[in-house]
Amino acid sequence: MPSEAPLNVLALNASLKHEPDISNTGELASLVVDEIRTLAPITSVAVRLSDAALPVGLGFREGQEDDWPGLVARIGRGHRALLHANLVGRSFEPHAARHRAA
Repeated sequence: MPSEAPLNVLALNASLKHEPDISNTGELASLVVDEIRTLAPITSVAVRLSDAALPVGLGFREGQEDDWPGLVARIGRGHRALLHANLVGRSFEPHAARHRAA
């Protein structure tokens, strides 16, 4: 029997564009969330990763301004569905495919 509680969805937008620029990846993620909403009651939160301070490194916290620990806490805070929206566009074809076409 399905739960009456809404499904908590966290959408991670991995676009390279920062707010307020329009992100095709974000638009696609919104369409997916809207489709999920037609199937079940949900609450959703979207996070644009390019607007977060996520320094490269192997540690859980790479510095004082590292947003990663807070993001991990949000992921674990009752979200039952995680939507990871990757880059959208033809300019990101695999390296080998670009060379075969030449």
